Amino acid sequence: MTRSRSIGGGRCGASVVDVGHKQSFSKTRILPLTTIKIQMNPVTNPMTLISFVGAKVVSRPTNGLNCRYPKTKGSIMARLLIFAAIVVWTGCPQEEDPPPQPKPPAIEPCSASNPCEFGLVCIDGICEAAPEAPPTDIFEDGGVNPGPVDDAGPPCDGCETGFAPDENCDCVDINECLENNGGCEEACVNTEGSFFCQNDDDDDGVGNGDDNCRDVVNPDQADGDNDGIGDVCDDDLDGDGLKDALEEAVGLDPEDDDSDDDGVIDGAEYGCEEFGQGCPDAPVDTDEDGTIDALDNDSDGDTILDGEDNCRTIPNPGQENFDGDLYGDACDTDKDGDRVLAEQDCDDENPTIGSILLDPDCDGVADEKDFTPNFSAGWKHTCGITTDGAIQCWGLDNGTQTTVPLTKDNEIYTDWVAVSAGGKHSCGIHSDGTMHCWGGNTHGETSLPLNVTGNPYNDWVAVSAGGEANSGGFTCGIHSNGVLQCWGRNHRGQTDVPLAATGTPYQDWVAVEAGYEHACGLHSNGKIHCWGWNISESTVAPDTDDFKAIGVGYAHSCGQHNDGHIECWGVGSDGQLNVSLTDDDEVITDWKQYTVAGFQNCGLRSENILTCWGSQYNGATFIPTQDGNVPYDDWVGIEGGRYHTCAQHHDGSLDCFGWNSDGQTVPPLNVLFKVPTEPDNCPGQYNPEQTDSDGDGFGDLCDGDYDNDGVPNDLEPTYGLDPNNPDTDNDGISDGDEVPCIDNTCPENAVDTDNDGTIDALDDDSDNDTVPDTEDNCRTVVNTGQEDFENDGLGDACDNDKDGDFVLTEDDCDDFDANIGHLSQDSDCDGFPDRGMLLEGIVAGGYQHTCAQLNDFSVTCWGLNNYLQTEVPTDSNGDAYRDWAYLSAGYSHTCGVHFDGTLSCWGANYDGRCDVPTQTNGEPFTDWIMVSAGFSFTCGLHETGEIQCWGSNFDGQTDVPATNEGQTTLDWTWVDCGGFHSCGLHEDGTAECWGSNGSQQSYFGDHANDDDWVTIRAGHEHTCGLHEDGTGHCWGGFNAPFTVPENTIWRSIHAAKQFSCGQLTSGEINCWGAVNNQGEMNVPTANGNAAITDWLGLSSVGEHSCGLRASGNLECWGRNDHLQSENTFESTLQFPKPADNCPQNANPNQEDSDADGIGDVCDSD
Repeated sequence: MTRSRSIGGGRCGASVVDVGHKQSFSKTRILPLTTIKIQMNPVTNPMTLISFVGAKVVSRPTNGLNCRYPKTKGSIMARLLIFAAIVVWTGCPQEEDPPPQPKPPAIEPCSASNPCEFGLVCIDGICEAAPEAPPTDIFEDGGVNPGPVDDAGPPCDGCETGFAPDENCDCVDINECLENNGGCEEACVNTEGSFFCQNDDDDDGVGNGDDNCRDVVNPDQADGDNDGIGDVCDDDLDGDGLKDALEEAVGLDPEDDDSDDDGVIDGAEYGCEEFGQGCPDAPVDTDEDGTIDALDNDSDGDTILDGEDNCRTIPNPGQENFDGDLYGDACDTDKDGDRVLAEQDCDDENPTIGSILLDPDCDGVADEKDFTPNFSAGWKHTCGITTDGAIQCWGLDNGTQTTVPLTKDNEIYTDWVAVSAGGKHSCGIHSDGTMHCWGGNTHGETSLPLNVTGNPYNDWVAVSAGGEANSGGFTCGIHSNGVLQCWGRNHRGQTDVPLAATGTPYQDWVAVEAGYEHACGLHSNGKIHCWGWNISESTVAPDTDDFKAIGVGYAHSCGQHNDGHIECWGVGSDGQLNVSLTDDDEVITDWKQYTVAGFQNCGLRSENILTCWGSQYNGATFIPTQDGNVPYDDWVGIEGGRYHTCAQHHDGSLDCFGWNSDGQTVPPLNVLFKVPTEPDNCPGQYNPEQTDSDGDGFGDLCDGDYDNDGVPNDLEPTYGLDPNNPDTDNDGISDGDEVPCIDNTCPENAVDTDNDGTIDALDDDSDNDTVPDTEDNCRTVVNTGQEDFENDGLGDACDNDKDGDFVLTEDDCDDFDANIGHLSQDSDCDGFPDRGMLLEGIVAGGYQHTCAQLNDFSVTCWGLNNYLQTEVPTDSNGDAYRDWAYLSAGYSHTCGVHFDGTLSCWGANYDGRCDVPTQTNGEPFTDWIMVSAGFSFTCGLHETGEIQCWGSNFDGQTDVPATNEGQTTLDWTWVDCGGFHSCGLHEDGTAECWGSNGSQQSYFGDHANDDDWVTIRAGHEHTCGLHEDGTGHCWGGFNAPFTVPENTIWRSIHAAKQFSCGQLTSGEINCWGAVNNQGEMNVPTANGNAAITDWLGLSSVGEHSCGLRASGNLECWGRNDHLQSENTFESTLQFPKPADNCPQNANPNQEDSDADGIGDVCDSD
């Protein structure tokens, strides 16, 4: 029934009604989101708002009333207050009725457990103004006496509404219900500081909200079993899980939960599958003595009373109990308490030896490393198990989810074996198989299921807490018998665990993951089941049975197949489904562990290297590195939360990164957490001692090379070597290197360099040059003088790079001159590269990452790595390439040209931007001389003068212009890719752009016929060019001014996202165009804010720039949210060099008398 009452009296007062019902025009609709307290006086102030939080009011006069309110000062302020609180006052009816408001959400009515604010009373579940009660005079001496109000007032003031001072001037609650039933029509309920009225359907004096039998008169509210249901309407009076009618039918006492007084409740002895559920038609009689167990105080007839019997239904008069738990050995499915079922246990009476599935040789050491982390990242908090077995949590604690429970003696538990951090709650499992959950319990997510005896289970082997930090969540756990249970919030079906075809629970679950509003579980047969919220088919797992691990995020899921590769499904808008690939775009199969977080994923590979992909929000995939941007290689575990990720080092320390709104990425200082146990070093062979003499990870029992010198044990005696000594002749060189052996493969005859009859492995001067092997810088090449040109410790006689310029002798113009390098780059060997080395080919700035070529011709990258755009490819041996000639970085990919003219690209490739073209025979081109990576496409220049482009082509940016005859143009000398257009230069100095022209970026205008261009730059939506006379021009782009500063002569010019930069002939760098919200214009300055003029070169792309100083230092500025502008290098980068003005004729002085760009030695004019 909908009732409406006026607040504050008066015919035009606003009305309050129950929500959720259709209202007539005369009613007021309130959309309450929290407690509302309103007081209105239609005479002095028709809309005085006392407090109003999170609600919307649409109020209209009651039917037939012409409301004319007096204009008072208060009414204006009230209207402002109401506007600020999102209160809509419609006033009197208008000509047209406003559109209907949406149906409000359900709200919990006020009650004893949900009282009203001070000054309001609860009437039929609605907070209203309290009915006026006779005034009470308070004697100033502390007494209380009903009567006329004493205007002098009490001497002790300060009590809030609903309280009055007692004789000691302490504020005590006023029981408003004592006077005229509080003005309530039915039941009045007093509360601390207030009271409320309730309906009382059965007229027993107890309001509906507090009545434990609302429809049956029971003023005494008797509840014998304390289950919240009054005895007069309780069908299970004794609370033993059996209906009273059923108990009476079989001779049990419905008012006694233990009819035979044996200490076991009737419900547990009846034979029900669960507490109060799945009860058989006929009660159980275990010993078949004609007396059902519930009436038999010794159900199994073993002379031990049921209440004392540790196996109530299996005779065991000796009460043997190996692990000392609640179950005797006769009925204990895990006698040794190691949480492994007897049928899967190597030895069920030895807790140090576990599952035969994990440890087939049953030596107590699992064959494979258990990478299950001992820490967990939740929505906004993180928990971990410390090395002493305690749990520590940190981050948001709005539901006490980081407040770890203590023992009954207020001691810290130190027996945790599993932990899971959810949204607003956390859970953990103890070593005895019991579980604790703590934090928010809005939906019962921390209320653990009970077993048939009404007690918590003690056989949990896995737990996963899901949900989010505001609305609560749910929990899933697996029992030792393989049964999976979920409980808590279920509005999406996330706790509806799938059943087998028989309608019974599966008993083969081995893993479970609870996400935001869905969950997935893994069966022992490799099958995955998912349930709950099915947005974008996030619960539709691939129909295969070869999975070995699962992961669940906000709205996506992943599984790892037996071959090691990871497959993901569901929502993938942040790239979370794009599982990382190898540098060669091959599927990765060496994942040791992975985590599926809210919107991102991370994985741990075999080399202990971490890789993350997906959302980069607040750095959730920014993997920490060591000093110098060197990756860590000691990771042992990874766990992802909503927008943060935590990874564990081998020493047990944690590094967390990403969203840190509540401190969730800041682990406790100096606290180490448990690390996964190491695997069996001889799987398949019994070796509990795990002896490993040489520390190579292989136990001696199965190690074919005890001393780890590279020579197999059985071969060492044939060479006369000691299998237990890696350096038999003690010359500082291992036997394997002197034999020599490669990957434990050795020649039939060991090497004897000097042919003196003693093999090198037993000869302390292998080359017989009078220099002992321990001191010889060329051990197998005679070099008595020990010459070493670069002092690198390797003698010239055997050094393949004598001058240390990172160019091998056979490729070096002069191997004794580090200033003259690679033949392929300097054909006349005069020290000047044929095509020059521009800084943009040495330092490549992408949109949110940066790459640079080091002085050893290797490449390093840093910044955003969501598509592996900073992971530089390596050669077949996993070593860094040291032959990079030209680099370019795009939005999320990177490309580079090698010395041999081949081209490599890496990073994002979903539109083919990294699919480098090949020759018709499938072989790679070997004549690339330049490459440019755009936003989502790539172009490259061949030595033949041809440009090829590939990748995204929505705007024609890869459609390279052909000749007038439709033939391939072969006179290109330059190419540059922008956001969605490309530009190139011809040999005759003319330029062309193609692709997007939405901002006129491809339209040259008055410069269409210019033939003196020396540089053309394609920005994101604009273009810049540099003429031979040093003048520059920019065009296109509507979001920022790109006009080149006047009266300037430029050495170089660059176009980026919404800005441009150039280097003046004075050496100074200027930037212009952007609003500078990323610091794009903040070119570094010298002390005193003076302009720096020793820049050797400039590179500007995206929203940041980098410049190289004469000192060799690299400095970057602009956008730095992914640390793309963070790194600086000191004297480790390649230096830019101008192009040789006579590439075919050696001219180290580069003389050019007429300054025409052609050196005198080859200038015919």
